[in-house]
Amino acid sequence: MKKVKSFGVSISPTTNNKIITEYKKLIVSELVQDFLKIFLRNPYLKRPHIVYSQDSVQFFLERTWYVFEEKTESALSLSLKLLQSPSYAYLENCKLQVIEGYCSAQELSSLTALLKTISIEFTGNETRKFSIQELNGMFHKVLESKGGLFEFVLSMHGKRETLMYIFIPLSDEYEFI
Repeated sequence: MKKVKSFGVSISPTTNNKIITEYKKLIVSELVQDFLKIFLRNPYLKRPHIVYSQDSVQFFLERTWYVFEEKTESALSLSLKLLQSPSYAYLENCKLQVIEGYCSAQELSSLTALLKTISIEFTGNETRKFSIQELNGMFHKVLESKGGLFEFVLSMHGKRETLMYIFIPLSDEYEFI
């Protein structure tokens, strides 16, 4: 992956819901602006997204800003849940980072390994318009493309835990209104 940008927010076990809501707005706003300015794509158009973590692979057909919003909220909630668990409760000043970059989907070895053991969950408002065969075909076509990769990482005193990745193909052929 060719790294383009990285940013983050500090988070601790005592972070309250009001701060989490503000962080969500801040991160989503930053992601939307970067998608416009760095990746030169409109985040308000619908397109395919591959979202994956250690235990799931989701194929979203949705507006990019909506996926950013939903998955940012999910990453913040997961971070807070991890930090409130007994094994991490002593940690303060952890950071939820978003690392942005360009890559080919074929370079994502963690996704390739995950696909051998886990089935794909098709989700998003637009999936209802396609058959399972069409969605599978679209998914495999996206796996052959180049795109933007957004990695959500929780950094805790020298330890890094990747929470999820969002891969978005950047070809115009994948955009639809």
